[in-house]
Amino acid sequence: MKQEEIQKLTDFLGVKVLTPMEENLVVGGAAEVDPVDVGHHHDHDSVEAA
Repeated sequence: MKQEEIQKLTDFLGVKVLTPMEENLVVGGAAEVDPVDVGHHHDHDSVEAA
């Protein structure tokens, strides 16, 4: 993805993409919504810890 696309996606989700792994989790969560997965990744403490 282009940096602009990543920025738009992270702004939309309200999640900072810190690493390529985090990016993949965010993109995967946007493409295929899993209630458990979304709940985990939208937990701000988990995002900060990563």
